[in-house]
Amino acid sequence: MGWGGYGKGGYGWGFPPMMMMPWGKGKGKGLRGFANEKKVWIGGLPAGPTSIETNKKLKEHMAQAGECIFAEINKSGIAGAAYKTPEEVQKAVQMLNGSTFEGHTLEVDVWQKKTPEGGQ
Repeated sequence: MGWGGYGKGGYGWGFPPMMMMPWGKGKGKGLRGFANEKKVWIGGLPAGPTSIETNKKLKEHMAQAGECIFAEINKSGIAGAAYKTPEEVQKAVQMLNGSTFEGHTLEVDVWQKKTPEGGQ
């Protein structure tokens, strides 16, 4: 035996499940990896492709209100940022709502879960 199996002492063709992905941790989860109370919603940006550089600039802009851990703009022009504490989120909303980023007026608000369409 041993053709493709993991047991019976043969090496086989496959790898044991633990050995499938030993290299690196993979990509991060983006904003999904942060608690909702530590995130802000950002609107007012143009739709279209974004770059890593633009995301870095947004993170720097958002860091005016506290320790911004992550910031990302999606292709629809909606962005989000994550902070270390909920207090920094409140400060960001107060301080950065209405601020200008690359010629666009930002709309910054607390992160809220999506509600189902037509729900209450």
